[in-house]
Amino acid sequence: MKRSIIAAAVFSTVLMSINAFAAAPSEEQGELVIIGNVINSSCRFETDYSSTIQLADVDATRFAGMSAGEVLSGNFATSSDPLTIVCPEGTVLKSIDISGGTYTTGGVLNPIATTTSANGVGFKLRLGSADINENTIYDVNNLPDAVTSLGNGVYQMNFSAQYARINAATPVTAGEVRSVLTIAVSAE
Repeated sequence: MKRSIIAAAVFSTVLMSINAFAAAPSEEQGELVIIGNVINSSCRFETDYSSTIQLADVDATRFAGMSAGEVLSGNFATSSDPLTIVCPEGTVLKSIDISGGTYTTGGVLNPIATTTSANGVGFKLRLGSADINENTIYDVNNLPDAVTSLGNGVYQMNFSAQYARINAATPVTAGEVRSVLTIAVSAE
């Protein structure tokens, strides 16, 4: 019994010594704090981060005889309010991520079924002179006329669109045609 009490007393004294030693601040110890912050791109879209390309009205009969993926003759319509991107000065725009659309095998952007009343017609989309025919990330260096630098870290994306036949089997009917895409950018 005496051994148990002595052992318990010695053990308690050792624990108190360890705690006292570990808790005592010392000039021999320092502290390293590591702080980081993960953010989205340092670039942002200007206050109105939505842009619309309004195509002129067109008669449904103009699509007669057109094959799948064929663009209605005429110029591509450009955005009346281009998407403007503001980056910190000295930052270089690197890529443009286009998502949210569905495309036919002919590269026609399908309209949103729930908000479109026309049938058989979609859009051919361009970023600069490059055809956009899939959801993907585009390297700005490979699209020299896609983005215009306005200086001081401000850029504008040059999108354009034109009506296109989705497929030859579906007759084109009159009504509104609408598509919406999500655009994201990254910089370095």
